[in-house]
Order: sequence, then structure tokens, then C-alpha cells
Amino acid sequence: MMFLRTLVLAVAAFIVAPATAIELEQLEGIYVGITEDFDGDGHKLAERHVDMVLTKHGAKGFKIDLTSVLLVDGRRDVPGVRRRVYSAQFEPSEKGDFFLATSPFDPFVERESEEMIAGEPLEWAQIDGDSLVIYTLAVLNDGRYELQVYERAFNGDTIKTLYERHLDGVLQRQTVGQMVRSD
Repeated sequence: MMFLRTLVLAVAAFIVAPATAIELEQLEGIYVGITEDFDGDGHKLAERHVDMVLTKHGAKGFKIDLTSVLLVDGRRDVPGVRRRVYSAQFEPSEKGDFFLATSPFDPFVERESEEMIAGEPLEWAQIDGDSLVIYTLAVLNDGRYELQVYERAFNGDTIKTLYERHLDGVLQRQTVGQMVRSD
């Protein structure tokens, strides 16, 4: 199990570019926007309202809180609306060229290494030019693997977003949208 985690981290270290164009401090803020969901064949499935809060975490890391509301016929005040919340903290890797997800500190829980084969995902992030990209890799119970990639391309107070979910290398879902910095 530890071998697989080490192997994935080693591969990530080679494919991840060092942070150069933007710094985390420039990205901090509250963002709101809308996204559209598509299936793997490009057919539109739904629309979502999205809120994202990006803050500094620790000395050199960051925390991201994301809330999405799946709309029903373009509305969020009717039955069938679904709300999803995602939150993660990232700290720089030992070399500092990418970030690894960390668990919130709980003094009453004994820490164990993540078990990817048991379904625990491995998450890492990188700053690539003007984009913040978060990757999630999980080995499913049936042996297949799932890779999720969420890119946020910053341009001033505007963010273009792209999310992709791949199952065994085949695109299953894609979400495209735009967010703006909110006061």
C-alpha cells in the first residue's frame, strides 16, 4: 500500500510544474459563479450555482471550500435541488513544487497513512501558470481507478473553471463554468 502511494507521488513530482506565474496570496478570496455539467459525450446534463472560498492555510498552504447547488430547470427553489460541499487543505510538498492534501488536525485521532487500495483518495494540487489545478486519484473497490481534475484559471477577478472525472482513463463527466470575485 505504501509502495503505491510512493509511486503515485513520484509520478506526480515529475508531471507537476513548479509554481511560477501566480502566488497563493493573489488567489485568496470569495468567488461565485455558474457551471454547466456535460456527460462524457458532451451532452448537457445540468447547471449549478457555485461558491468558492480560497484562503491561506498554515505558513505556505491553502484551504479551499466549495459549495455547489445543482439546479432543477434553472431554479434552486424547487424540489430536487441538490447541494454538495467540498473542503480540503493543502500543504507544500517537501520540495515545494506541488501541494498535498492534509487532514484537519484532531488531537483525539491517531493518524494512519492513506490506503489507496482501500478506497482512500490521494489528492494533490499545483499552480501551473495562472491556474490552480487539484487532482484526486482513487482506486475503486473493483480495481478500476478514478481521476478527477479541477482546474481554475485566474484572470484578474474572473476564474474559468473546468472539472473532469475520468474512470479508467475514459471521460465520464465534465463541468465548465465561470466565477467572479465577490465582496
